[in-house]
Amino acid sequence: MDRRIVPADGLPVIGRSPVYSNVRSVTTNAGITLGPVLAQLMATEVLDGARMDVLDPYRADRF
Repeated sequence: MDRRIVPADGLPVIGRSPVYSNVRSVTTNAGITLGPVLAQLMATEVLDGARMDVLDPYRADRF
């Protein structure tokens, strides 16, 4: 049996570590389909320092 930990709202969790500012993570069940776009959005945030508003509903600080 395959078990997965899923947040109560069922949405991906995307965000920066509250302890280490240079650590970011993306956790999603749709990694194959969303992986390329999430990677591009996260790369833009890291390299350009721009906050991508489209990611706001999925940020880890929503908990």
